[in-house]
Amino acid sequence: MIFQLTTLMILTACGPTAPNDCETGDISPGTLSATFAGEDWTADGVIWNESGNSVQINTNMTNGYRLSIVLQQTENDERPANLTEMTGPWEFDLGENGGGWVTAYPQTGSSTSSRNGGSGHFTLIELADDLTGCFEFSTGELSMTNGQMIALPLGN
Repeated sequence: MIFQLTTLMILTACGPTAPNDCETGDISPGTLSATFAGEDWTADGVIWNESGNSVQINTNMTNGYRLSIVLQQTENDERPANLTEMTGPWEFDLGENGGGWVTAYPQTGSSTSSRNGGSGHFTLIELADDLTGCFEFSTGELSMTNGQMIALPLGN
């Protein structure tokens, strides 16, 4: 019994990284940095806007890809449009049945999305003038890890 309790305490202390560990201090506003298809990838021109109850984030075409991230509902059933001017974190599942998704648009060829059998996660830290967050996703064809961004509001 003592062994089981000790093991449980160790597993709890060494559990998954907390969402508050999302760090965006090394990037400039309007920038996204990640590992994409196994390579360092940085996009600029990263903007966000509200669309109904959702938030949409878009990048410029960079090294052959453009990303669009849609956040519709947190894992706690909150809508992003209700989170403006508040500090998170808020968690979004970017998988097939989640409250958001990522679509990667290649310069040539067909787009691919985490909505079609993929997976992913987005931690929204702040939604005020700028949108700050960290994420990762897989579409089955492409994957992005260690994603962090500071998106500017559309029109700035």
